[in-house]
Amino acid sequence: MSMVAEVSCERIFSGQAAIIEFGPMPTNIVDRATMTAIVAALRECAADKDLKCIIIRGAGNHFSYGASVPEHLPGEFEKMIP
Repeated sequence: MSMVAEVSCERIFSGQAAIIEFGPMPTNIVDRATMTAIVAALRECAADKDLKCIIIRGAGNHFSYGASVPEHLPGEFEKMIP
């Protein structure tokens, strides 16, 4: 079961830094949907030559409880490799 990825990208310090934040709280589980959204945000940031720093953080008080357990079970983990 995949959770709905919540990924935002906020610019700070006059656009020289970006904060990519992922959720949903409180667990901030990293699943395929979240990884896809984080990669999309990183690609968007890569296009900006003025950007000097990227911070990746989990929403709320915890970075992440870890990877999605169901997506690492037999028959599913192969999809995580790419």
